[in-house]
Amino acid sequence: MPSTNDRTYAATTTDSGRNDLQLAFAAALNTELDSLGFEKGPGRTAALAKVLGMTRTQPYRILKGLSSVSTESMADLRKIGVSFDRIMDRINRISPTSMTVMVNGELVSVVVQRAAPGAECAAALKRLDDGSYSLVSLDPGETLAEDEIGVQSLEFLSRSTLAIVEDMKSERDLLYRDMSNSFKVVAFENAKSLLGHPTGLSRFKAFVVDWGLPDMDCAELITTIRDTTEAPIFILTGNTEVSKEIALLLDYNQVHHATKPADSVILSKRITSAIRAQG
Repeated sequence: MPSTNDRTYAATTTDSGRNDLQLAFAAALNTELDSLGFEKGPGRTAALAKVLGMTRTQPYRILKGLSSVSTESMADLRKIGVSFDRIMDRINRISPTSMTVMVNGELVSVVVQRAAPGAECAAALKRLDDGSYSLVSLDPGETLAEDEIGVQSLEFLSRSTLAIVEDMKSERDLLYRDMSNSFKVVAFENAKSLLGHPTGLSRFKAFVVDWGLPDMDCAELITTIRDTTEAPIFILTGNTEVSKEIALLLDYNQVHHATKPADSVILSKRITSAIRAQG
């Protein structure tokens, strides 16, 4: 497994031949040159060409994000005070970055777009002692701590798709929010909407099903799901009077029970473990 603080940059190429990293580098280099009082405006290309001992073409391409900087050019730029540590720090703040992040005790791959300094954001990455990062939520108006990085957007990669079937909107919304930290969640308000989903049941890696659905007996729904897929199924109920009925369903492979309301962290871990066991 790669180190938890390894970071790589996605080099998505544009129609003009530039990629995201080259564009980010060009923007950060221009900012660095501005801070050093270097020639601005149309004269910057000629001034940079003089420093690098080149014709105007290659410096123009570097400043526009069309070319990378060679090792020799980096040495020349350092002579006029350019700091590549500062440049990379700026790139870290403005360029989407692939990272491994700890979410609810699970390591997941994400693409992070960092928030601009001072911008309000709903989440942050908190650096841990082992060098990894933990995703934490922020309340409206809450400021970042010194060891936190503001997050503008976060794209989870390679997450399992989880179906949640719950007729109570408040509980469905709560489950959706909590489980979305670890899974790609699709929520349904009844059995009919789940069974009528256009992509079918086989796309889901696991199911969380409320026992008291209004339109279909839960035992019948679980049998229907099991006829199509062997994915783990978690039954949620706070009704102790149906223990015998649920116990019979536990004879199925990968059918589990969780008391309602369920602890979202524990439930998430149990679902993840069940998916892994399923292979």
